[in-house]
Amino acid sequence: MSKETHKKTPWKPFLLGCFFGFWITLLLAGSGIIIGAKTLKFWMAKKEVISLKTPKIKTSDVLDYSATGIDIEGREISFNDFKGQPLFILVWHPECIHCLSTLMTVQYLYDALKDWAIPVLALTDGSTKEIEKVKIEFKLSIPMLKVKEELIKALCGNTVPCGLIVNSHGEIVYSHGGSANWGDTEIVQYFMNMIEKKSDLSDSSNLKHEDASSNTPHEDAQY
Repeated sequence: MSKETHKKTPWKPFLLGCFFGFWITLLLAGSGIIIGAKTLKFWMAKKEVISLKTPKIKTSDVLDYSATGIDIEGREISFNDFKGQPLFILVWHPECIHCLSTLMTVQYLYDALKDWAIPVLALTDGSTKEIEKVKIEFKLSIPMLKVKEELIKALCGNTVPCGLIVNSHGEIVYSHGGSANWGDTEIVQYFMNMIEKKSDLSDSSNLKHEDASSNTPHEDAQY
């Protein structure tokens, strides 16, 4: 009776094949994920571009003098009353701690500028009762106006406190969102420089007018 010869299957090549097959599969899968992610990113960008809105382009920020506010006595105040002169505005809210600390520095600015007839205003959409409470607590004499939320957002968006410096042409030349020391001498000097510059321009204009008048022939001149 003949014996059948059984061949043993080599296991090492089999394991090596599985090992390399695993890593090749993993490499291909990773490459596919990376390529797919980049493709998805481009696809999402192309999809999003359809929904993008056109930004509002502004040549300069100008104060809306048609706006009005209600003072603590209940009187309506028009921003037109402040036209033609430098102006400081602080936008604040009674529930904002940073606003309250900033308000105290604005009081110093108000005290320094009131003799120069430079208006300082504090605008809020808080209630009159809250405004009165803050004024009493911190002994503030800054003119405060209750204004509409739309004006607050137009000036400062959702950021309070927010300080704005407006020149005599109504242009908002500087704005800062967040707490700040507005009572510093540097800020006071900035307004002083604005007044001097306006005065120099006025003097220059008057001088040109006088020169033009002196060069105009009079009816009784002898020729």
